[in-house]
Amino acid sequence: MHASPLRTGLCLLAADSAAFFASLLISWGVRSLFPGELFLSYYLNLLFILPVLWVAFLFQRLYPAALYPPQEEFAKLTCYTSLVFMATWTLLFFSRSALYSRLVFFGLWLLCLALIPFFRRIARHYFATRRWWGHDVVICGDTEAAKNLYTHLKSEPRTGLKPIALCSFKESSRE
Repeated sequence: MHASPLRTGLCLLAADSAAFFASLLISWGVRSLFPGELFLSYYLNLLFILPVLWVAFLFQRLYPAALYPPQEEFAKLTCYTSLVFMATWTLLFFSRSALYSRLVFFGLWLLCLALIPFFRRIARHYFATRRWWGHDVVICGDTEAAKNLYTHLKSEPRTGLKPIALCSFKESSRE
C-alpha cells in the first residue's frame, strides 16, 4: 500500500473537527459557570462554522498539508480560522437573528486557534508511521545529497513525505 493523500487529508479533517467540538464544549462550559440560561443545543447551531473552516482550509491546500513547513501551516491555520470567525461574527451581528454569548464565541475562536494545530500534531504523531500517511515522493539529485534527503525523510515520517525511489547521479568532472 502506498501513501494516500486522501486518507491523510481526511484524518486531518477529522482532527480539525474534533478540535472544533472540543473548543465549543470548553467555551460553552466556561460560560455556563456564570449566571444566566445557556442551552448547549442552542450553541450547537454554531456547527455551521465547521464546514466553512473545511472549505477555507481546502482552498489553502491544508488538506493533506504535507506541502507546507510547520510554521507556514500554523500561519495559514491561524489566518484562515480568524477570517472565518470574523466573517461569521459580522454575519451574525448584521443578521440580528442569533444572540450568542460573546464569551462563548470569543472563547471558541481562541480555543480553535490553539486546538486545531494541537489536534493536527496529535494526528501526525499517531498516524505518521502508518503506510497510508502522506505523499509518495521520488528523490532525484546528486548521489550524496539525495541519500541525505532520503535518510532525513525516512527518519521524520511526520513530514508526510514518503520516499519510494531514489534516482541519483554522479556529476562527471570536466577537465
